[in-house]
Amino acid sequence: MISRGRYLISRRSARADYRNILELACDLSDYFALVVEPNPWPSGDYARRILSELQGQEVAQEQVRAWPGAELVPGEERTRVLYRANSGTLNTLLLHAQSLHDWVRF
Repeated sequence: MISRGRYLISRRSARADYRNILELACDLSDYFALVVEPNPWPSGDYARRILSELQGQEVAQEQVRAWPGAELVPGEERTRVLYRANSGTLNTLLLHAQSLHDWVRF
């Protein structure tokens, strides 16, 4: 049985914490999603490289106006891409970020 509780994820969370969070997520779910900006700036090439590395694990794409923690203004949409959660995608995510907060730069 999994105990549900509150956890503080701060900018100081160690890489080991990030790995543990991703490993737990992979254990609890078969999939994860990324919401993709149409023109990722300033690191567009870097973001496209990560998406390219994940492409073989892509399951589906859909246009969305909202996702947990965000809702776009009327008329705006983004692409949500669903990926398989497995050791390959886990390693890709760990390779490109040291913590959850590293994803903010994309």
